[in-house]
Amino acid sequence: MRITSPKNCVVFIMLFVLYLLFSIWIYITPLAVTTDQKKESIELGNGHLIYQKYNCQACHQLYGLGGYLGPDLTNVASQKGKSTQYIKAYIQAGSAKMPSFDMSSEELESIVRFLELVDKTGKAHPKNFLIKNDGRIYSK
Repeated sequence: MRITSPKNCVVFIMLFVLYLLFSIWIYITPLAVTTDQKKESIELGNGHLIYQKYNCQACHQLYGLGGYLGPDLTNVASQKGKSTQYIKAYIQAGSAKMPSFDMSSEELESIVRFLELVDKTGKAHPKNFLIKNDGRIYSK
């Protein structure tokens, strides 16, 4: 009894060659990223580092994850009446529950830009969505 047949060997060799060609193609093909996307990625990274540096996640949430003392900041940049100037002033002045932060102007610009970029990515709170048993997510 033969375990391998010539037909099985041909199929294996064809699949192996296709796998090698695909792997080579993946590593040779450059990523199609525009300079605007690279700039946004750098701004997002810088802003996130500042968000972590000042421990904002201890009180605030992004996408429903984080602390519960302050509001969810996922969509704060698009809320009515909350312009970039308002956000900067609130960060610098603080409130009864939030301390004032002595950020440099570059840090302040970075954190506001971070909040603007996060705002573009979607809705904030998972409670606003209906999650089916199979993992599909719908807006309520």
